[in-house]
Amino acid sequence: MREAELAPESGAEDNPGVRLTKRQIGAVRSVFGAEPLPENSAGTARLRSVFGDHTFYAVDIGVIVWEWAGDVVDQPEHTAVAIKIAGWTETEPRSLEPHEPRLTDLEVTLPLEPTVSC
Repeated sequence: MREAELAPESGAEDNPGVRLTKRQIGAVRSVFGAEPLPENSAGTARLRSVFGDHTFYAVDIGVIVWEWAGDVVDQPEHTAVAIKIAGWTETEPRSLEPHEPRLTDLEVTLPLEPTVSC
């Protein structure tokens, strides 16, 4: 990924993102066999600065994040959909090319963590 390609049109502050918990990451792993990008990598930090505070996955179609499908209600689980934010180039060596977020047909049911009220 080239630095210039990550220049956002609107900053990450416009999109708070969805960061997955360990249990939710486990649910994604069990359905898709995918692991998130390392939290402490420079690439993840750059992606966060552009796309918000998400859990990022590099998969065969490119880089995806998960967003809740519809309003999250007080249930033990909720459906999340994958949003593709970058795709693999056709040229060698392959690299990622960011683009406007695109909804995919990938869905997963994730456990919802209980919220604690003070």
